[in-house]
Parts: sequence; C-alpha cells; structure tokens
Amino acid sequence: MKITKTKIAILAVLAMFLLSTSALAIYQFRPAKRLHRHLVKARISSNAQQYGNAVIEYDRALEIDPQNELALVESGYARLNLEQPDRAIQQFERCIRFQPGHQGAWMGMVRAKLVLKDIDGASQACDKLLSIRRDHNSLLAYMDVSAARQAYGEAVKAAHAAIAAAPDEYEPVRRSVDLFRQIKQESEAREVLESYVKRPAAKERQRALVTLADIYSREERFSEALELLEKAVEIK
Repeated sequence: MKITKTKIAILAVLAMFLLSTSALAIYQFRPAKRLHRHLVKARISSNAQQYGNAVIEYDRALEIDPQNELALVESGYARLNLEQPDRAIQQFERCIRFQPGHQGAWMGMVRAKLVLKDIDGASQACDKLLSIRRDHNSLLAYMDVSAARQAYGEAVKAAHAAIAAAPDEYEPVRRSVDLFRQIKQESEAREVLESYVKRPAAKERQRALVTLADIYSREERFSEALELLEKAVEIK
C-alpha cells in the first residue's frame, strides 16, 4: 500500500491532535487531584481538631479553585474554631458572592456574628438563612439568636421546632437541652430527652441516656439514673 505525502501529513496532524488532547486531559486532571488531596487533608485535620493545619490545607485548595464552596465554608468554620470570627466572616462572604443561597455559609455568618456580639447582624443573617431553608439547622440558629437577645420564649419555641423537624437527630436535642439547662428549665430538658430515648430510630440514644441519667442524679433519682447508665453501657 502506497502512503502518499498527503496521508503522512494527515496522520501527523492527527497524532499531534491526540497528543495535545491527552496532555490537556492530564494537565486538567492534576489540579483536580491536588484539590481533592488538600480537601481530604483539611477534613482529617479538622476532625482531629487541628484547625490551624486545616486552614492551611483549605487555603491551598482555594489557590487551585478560588470559588470552591466547600473550602470557603469549611475554612470559615475552622477559623471560628481558632477564634478568628472576622476572618471567618470573610470566607463566608466570599462563598455567598458565588452562591447567595449557600446554607452553610449563612449558618457560619450567624455563628460568627454571635461570637462578635453583633446581635443585629446575626439576626439579619438568620432571617436570610430561614428564607433559604427552614430545617432543624436554621431553626437552631434562630434559637441561638433568640437566646442571645434574651427572648427565651422564642428560643424555646425554636428549640421544639428544630426537634420536630428532625426527631431522630441528636444535635437538635443536645442543643435544646443545653438551652433549657442554661435558662433553668431542667424539667423541659428532661422531657425532651425522655421522649428522644424512646424513639426506635434515635441515632445517638447512648449519649442521650447518659445526659438523662445526669439530670436524674441532680433530681436525686439515683436508682433510675443507674438503670439508664446500665442501658447506655449495653448499647453497642
């Protein structure tokens, strides 16, 4: 078979095209791989409460992808844990510029504003959060803002609404119990825990039993407290 100069030229162009697209794919893949690696390392550091290391890794991820929502929001929360609320707000605001309806960023804004004692700012952020999604997370944020305003009646209502929105989750129960105990409503805390531990699908019954046993002990119901602790130990 005779290969003409024209065919050779066509084959050369085709080879160059295949090589260039392959190189481009590799070039594009490498940043994505590095981004993933930094995000994973940041998450591991956060789980280990090594928030300084987490911030470093999130910042490295943002050098690769400046609009990465996960890195922006999680770096904000890491900075909150480092007691850097102002810098946390900067990260949340960056995320909101790209994604105005990002729930996690608005939740972070509420927390950061509360740390700074900016109750009005926290309230405004919470209003936006509730307009995005009215779930147990946003209701708990509203509970925190109401408690900061010392509007404890509103805070209690929000606590019960948060529990009703996610009855098998422990976080609304835990946060609500903390509020009730803070405002000296031990009976309210007890009732919430008693209801939660009876739920068949309760996700963290063991922790709830231990907390409830502590309340029973404070009420000098020692035998009942002991029974609860025994039940907690039996849970695997």
